[in-house]
Amino acid sequence: LVAKDYSRQALVIEREIGILGGIMNCLITLGTVALEENQLSEARVHLREMLQIAHKIGVLATVIGAVERIANLAQLTNHPMIAVKFASAGAALGRPLDLLKPCTLKRLDVSTATLRTALNDTEYESAQLQGEALSWDAMVAEALEFCSPTECSP
Repeated sequence: LVAKDYSRQALVIEREIGILGGIMNCLITLGTVALEENQLSEARVHLREMLQIAHKIGVLATVIGAVERIANLAQLTNHPMIAVKFASAGAALGRPLDLLKPCTLKRLDVSTATLRTALNDTEYESAQLQGEALSWDAMVAEALEFCSPTECSP
């Protein structure tokens, strides 16, 4: 609760100052905490804005982190194929640039194991291939569309 409160206060200050990197960092914390607390509508809003900012200012590692969290959101909102697609896209685009941190890889492994049980092999492989085929811009566009207010409803 403390991290959430401080991040909300910091977000107000960062918005007043207008520093996109600071806003993005606050949104990372708020989006992650909202996911952990199963506040999925709140997570969607924070993750969407976080991804928009990271993409705009070109912070590729944060783009990957946002898409990984959006894959988690897809999983939690009962969209396992979309979750696999986004997780696969993030992994495929992040690996060659060495953008995947050990903690991200561990979360992807846990998420992948869970998603494999939610889908049959054909569905899983199809979603994985679709994700691996996405470009950076396509991955971001699809993740933003998924998190639009009309698409991503818990």
